[in-house]
Amino acid sequence: LRSTYPATGSSQKFPNEAGKPPLERPHEFLLVAALHRFLGVTSFINCKSGCDRSGLVHACTNAVLQLFATHPGEERHVVTALLDFGAITDHLDSFTESFETYMGRLNYLASRPRPWSDALVRVALIVELRNVIMHNLMQI
Repeated sequence: LRSTYPATGSSQKFPNEAGKPPLERPHEFLLVAALHRFLGVTSFINCKSGCDRSGLVHACTNAVLQLFATHPGEERHVVTALLDFGAITDHLDSFTESFETYMGRLNYLASRPRPWSDALVRVALIVELRNVIMHNLMQI
């Protein structure tokens, strides 16, 4: 994983080796949570900066675990959705001129005939993941 910020703590952003922008922090948290799940390890989070990112990490980690638990046998779709999180959220957010346009787009996608394509399944998983993260944050 490549952080958004260099290890020195500088706020200057840098591209990764492929010339793509680095991962955003929530995307990193989601991928680390998936990695920990597959490795079967328990992680410990301690944020000393005063930004309280530990609450966000906790919400993201629990959301990833909940997503895997509610979609047994669909690990491939969940992992692919997590890997494409940034691109999918950027695509979804491009329809967020207003709440109505965003919900209209989601309703349109949900009305598509089944079986859904792999791409549409990933979008649905990311929408669910975002909702679960928000729910988890409200519980903290």
